[in-house]
Amino acid sequence: MKKVKVTAELILACSHCGNKAGHFLLCEAESTSTGYNTVNPFETIEIECSYYLTRYKTCGGISLFYDTEFDEHPGYITEATLCYPVIRTLTDHIPIQIQQTYNEALKVEKVSFTAFSLLIRKSLELLCKDQKAAGRNLKEQITDLATKNIIPANLAKMADALRTLGNIGAHDVSYQIDIEEVRAMKDFLIAMLEYVYVAPSKIEALKKSIDRKMQVK
Repeated sequence: MKKVKVTAELILACSHCGNKAGHFLLCEAESTSTGYNTVNPFETIEIECSYYLTRYKTCGGISLFYDTEFDEHPGYITEATLCYPVIRTLTDHIPIQIQQTYNEALKVEKVSFTAFSLLIRKSLELLCKDQKAAGRNLKEQITDLATKNIIPANLAKMADALRTLGNIGAHDVSYQIDIEEVRAMKDFLIAMLEYVYVAPSKIEALKKSIDRKMQVK
């Protein structure tokens, strides 16, 4: 695989502290992975890939990136995929407005837990709007989603927790949202989005795969 020489210091966004400044390249390693044919999963190819270990010069955070020979610009860490720390991104099955709002929340997560809680609440509001939930306020809309079986009871409880923390972030200046609550909010929203948008598409894709193989028999 043709490589582009990597410089010793790179300007990247830090996934630990959220700032953008210099990273040092600590180590680069070559490896291979297995690629599978989507039509014939028993047909495989060997893919050359590279891993890059970096340290952020300000906070000292360690990050791991990788790219493959099939990437558009292999060797450019600025375009490589982040392996660690893990950042949970949203798939294209989810409405673009929700994706954009969630990504905004991730950008402020390290800077302001309060701002993060407000954007997570906004993401929940957008989900309710997209699913045409009825109700005069967010609490009633969550109840409507549960009544229509769009979300199960446990997810409705998660949604109400997001609503509550969002309200606290907006109105209660004495309450300090902590890191555990931030993590829970992220987990709860992802669980709801997976259930409403991602799971149905995965089920449909699996059914099509099974049907295609059954027809070949």
